[in-house]
Amino acid sequence: MTISIAGRGCYSFANLPHAIPDPEEQTPMAQEWTIPDPAAGTPLPAPAFELRPLSLGEILDRTFAVYRTRFWLFAGLAAIYGATSALMSGLQATIQHFILTHLGPGLAQVEATASSGLVVVLALPVGAVVQTAILFALSEVYLGRTTTVGASLRAMAGRWYRWLGVLLWQAWSLIWVPTVALLPAMALLAFPGTRTTFAVLSALLIVLAVLGGFGYGIYAYLRNSLALPAAAVEGSTVRATMRRSKVLTVGAKGRVFMVGLVVWALSLVAGVVQAPLAFVVARTPLEAHIAAHAMIMAVSFLTVTVITPVGMIGLGLIYFDQRVRQEGFDLLVMMGPETPPAVQYAEASLDPADPMGNDGRL
Repeated sequence: MTISIAGRGCYSFANLPHAIPDPEEQTPMAQEWTIPDPAAGTPLPAPAFELRPLSLGEILDRTFAVYRTRFWLFAGLAAIYGATSALMSGLQATIQHFILTHLGPGLAQVEATASSGLVVVLALPVGAVVQTAILFALSEVYLGRTTTVGASLRAMAGRWYRWLGVLLWQAWSLIWVPTVALLPAMALLAFPGTRTTFAVLSALLIVLAVLGGFGYGIYAYLRNSLALPAAAVEGSTVRATMRRSKVLTVGAKGRVFMVGLVVWALSLVAGVVQAPLAFVVARTPLEAHIAAHAMIMAVSFLTVTVITPVGMIGLGLIYFDQRVRQEGFDLLVMMGPETPPAVQYAEASLDPADPMGNDGRL
């Protein structure tokens, strides 16, 4: 059998199990399915898809292929987060309408701001567990094992605080530079009777914060983008996972960006559907608009349920692709159950004095 290590050449292993096509497993992706040789024993399940370096087009194609083969598994996991978000949004709209009609628009605006923050805080842990469970399910399916919605959730729910920490770290890496850059601009505008010079300087600082700050923020976010797949598969701590992502994203930031762009484009479709409904609600806010709110919630639920797995599967495939390129992960799977270099890296990078390291909390 001839295999390739990260495109650096071909090597032949005559004693390794060879792939045998099974006529009962013919699917649209049948050319990539491999079955272990019964005569050679069953040291490990064969990976469901061929492990080799993939181009951007192949990653996108395989993302939808994997999603299609286990649609109800991935959509079922995402539906939990979609239902949670939709129910919280419906409750928020109900409370806001009551305050608007009985207490006035001033208090309604305050309630809208406060409840929006509360919804985000309450939904984040659910989203962290669901996204990590999707990545865990992907690893099981991709490496030839089986799992269910319940099994994936149980595997990830116990360390929800760790996955939440990863998501918060990623979000902070995106916004901290523009936030710090905007502070001087806000300080200049706060002076009473702001002079023209101060106003111009403040405008320049805002432009610099938006262009430069968010430019760096996007780059930092891309560096940390493979942290959640690494956390789901390797189970390392928050800080070790972020370090791991910086290593794995070397040479892969463009592919991560394109996966995010595809997810954003798919989300725009839902935005186009929701925009007229939101306009109707905003035009006559004192009316209940039960039908419009129900449709907005339904579209939001379908958007989260259908689109979330696309982004998670795409990131997961890039994670596995980078491990194949950097660590010869395809050979590790073929040669048997050994400790992957990824786990060794995560353990070696921990600092015993680090409060987010070896103390068992994160």
